[in-house]
Order: sequence, then C-alpha cells, then structure tokens
Amino acid sequence: MSEPSQYGVMESQPVTTVEHVYSGRVLLPMSMAAPQVPVLNGREWEIVLRKGTLLGKVFAARSETVPTATGSRVNKEVIGKMVDDLPSNLTDEQRGKVRELLIRYRTILSTGDHDVGQTPLVEHTIDTGDHWPIRQPLRRQPFQHQAYIDEETNRMLEYGYHRTSG
Repeated sequence: MSEPSQYGVMESQPVTTVEHVYSGRVLLPMSMAAPQVPVLNGREWEIVLRKGTLLGKVFAARSETVPTATGSRVNKEVIGKMVDDLPSNLTDEQRGKVRELLIRYRTILSTGDHDVGQTPLVEHTIDTGDHWPIRQPLRRQPFQHQAYIDEETNRMLEYGYHRTSG
C-alpha cells in the first residue's frame, strides 16, 4: 500500500468566476492550512478575489527519487564552456562562484541538443472538458525537407523523446 502524498500539484488554468484571471501552476504541501497560489491578472485594473474563490483542483503528487550523475566528462566540458562564455568583466572569485553553482545543479543542465531531460513527476494533460480531441491529418511537408524530418524523427526515437503510435 502506498503512503499518502505529502504534496499536491495544481495546474495553471483560468479562474472560472473572473474573466482574464489565471491561477499559476504550483506544487503545494498537503498539510498547508493557507496555501499561496500565484495568480495572473490579465486586466489593466486591480481585481480582488474573495476568500473561498476556487482557483483550481489539486492532484496528489507522486514523489520519486531520480538518480543523479556524478561529474562526468561531458558535464565538466559543458560547465567549463559556460564559465568561459561568461562576461570578461567578472572577477575570478565571481567565476568560481558561478562554477560551484553550475556543478551543484549539474543534473539539470543540458549537455547537448538532444539532452532536454524528462521527468516522471508530472504528466502533461490537455483538459478538453466534455469534448473529444480533434483529430487532424498530417500536414504535407516540402519534399526537399523530408530527409531532414526523417533524420530528426529517428534521432528523437533513438533518444526516447517520443514513441511510435499504433
């Protein structure tokens, strides 16, 4: 039996009772009595939300540990290039602090064009309400672009970014 989640996720969405006001996506502790949710007001004037205004639904978040890589050669090269590309007016001490920060958070750095990362912690959904998703045929691409499209598609499959349908 799994233990109850300590956190909940609320997706960004319009506040249904007020036009042009949107709640932000947020990770909330389930034990919090008065949660703070970021809200965007798309109007030019101030809007006050009443206490008890429904901002969205909170879904239980699943906690998982993701293994982190130690300082690999690729990470060291990428961090070195990032530090080398910093503005020349930074002192050696400032560059050292940036290097330490990059090393500490190296697991979230992209080390190449196809290293965009993935997370099992959040699953993207599109709320269509009571409506079925609209299915559209693929758009035709110019013939001269087809080789590049095939190469990129194969590369994405190789890196596991998407899977074939069917």
